[in-house]
Amino acid sequence: MEFGDPRRRWGGPSWNYLSIYVDFEFEQVMFRWDHKKKKYFRKFYDGEETPVSEQNKLCFAGFNYGEEITKEHYEKGKPLNHKWRNKLK
Repeated sequence: MEFGDPRRRWGGPSWNYLSIYVDFEFEQVMFRWDHKKKKYFRKFYDGEETPVSEQNKLCFAGFNYGEEITKEHYEKGKPLNHKWRNKLK
């Protein structure tokens, strides 16, 4: 499967040999699936990376509705978008 194909985010055999990185802009958070450790990790735009349970609802939403990104994009991170948050008030 090619980069960006949504089926890569939904699991399957590719998860045995690929680490997947996802940006869930709606919640300003990024996730990654580490295929070697078989674990999920979460990184808010303004925070540090932390392990997260596979039962985590935000992680589930991120992999279902987020956009696949590169490892470099994930490691670089993103700044918080305060203008976006202010629109919700």
